[in-house]
Amino acid sequence: MAKYDEVKGFTRGISDEEFKILLNLSFTLNEFQVEKIRRNSLVPNDFLLGLSRIEKRFLRGEKKYNYVAYVDRKRHDFSDKWMSDFWNRVNSDEISLYSRPDKEIEKIFILSIDKIKKKNITKDLKNNIKFYDGNGFFDFLFNNPSENTSLASSLYAEESKKWDGMSPEQQKDFCENVGVDYIKFERLWKYSIGQQSKLIIALQDTGNSSANKRDRREREERERKERNAKEERERQHRSNENTNGSKSTLKKFYDILEISENATTSDIKKAYREWIKFYHPDKFESKSPEDKERALAKAKKITEAYEELQKAGKV
Repeated sequence: MAKYDEVKGFTRGISDEEFKILLNLSFTLNEFQVEKIRRNSLVPNDFLLGLSRIEKRFLRGEKKYNYVAYVDRKRHDFSDKWMSDFWNRVNSDEISLYSRPDKEIEKIFILSIDKIKKKNITKDLKNNIKFYDGNGFFDFLFNNPSENTSLASSLYAEESKKWDGMSPEQQKDFCENVGVDYIKFERLWKYSIGQQSKLIIALQDTGNSSANKRDRREREERERKERNAKEERERQHRSNENTNGSKSTLKKFYDILEISENATTSDIKKAYREWIKFYHPDKFESKSPEDKERALAKAKKITEAYEELQKAGKV
């Protein structure tokens, strides 16, 4: 149960981009060729992978077999109908995971961070589905054969080259910034797979390739649009307040003049004159400096309240 909680927290605490790298590494280290990864194919936040692997089977020799992996980061019940529909869809050209749509799918891997409630899965599908849930999900992602690290090394060769080009001091600083424990004098592939995914995505961001520049520009453009939209909402909100001149917005100004919100124009003018006369500096000539200061501040507040009511069209 501890592992299940750990992986549940981990996968929900990282970005989709980092999670995609993690999946790519995991299947590659299990000697799968990742043909294509699709996001949000069936429900939000899911991942769908088209896979292939060279296998040697009894009486059939060595051959390339095709697989599909469905990864759901949220709770889901896989009913008979859902599985049957899914099987038909991945075997059709509706979900393009391979260069040729007529490829026969050998098996489906279902991976979920939550406990899977397996019902009576359709009989003809039972032999074609392998479920990973909770601890199984964690084991598949993180417990990979170390002798296959060369596969991952070739998969992210550019990132590995950047890492090898750093001095030990630079690597240490880089790990510190990313939140990974530094291992002295080690290659990128000596780190745990979870740490590798963090390092890889950070190394990708340090590049100057056109793809990285494009991603950065797109991110900056999204942020700019979000800022503009927020500013427009705030401007509209302020505009509505001024236009409506609602009683609730102006209440504090009525309170300063100590009159009702239903006061007429004459009532507002009369209250303003009386209060300004009451707090006139001449009346506080013989008072202490503190009293003079308080009277001046009060007169200023009264004037500001009157001016705000004027702006709202109440005077």
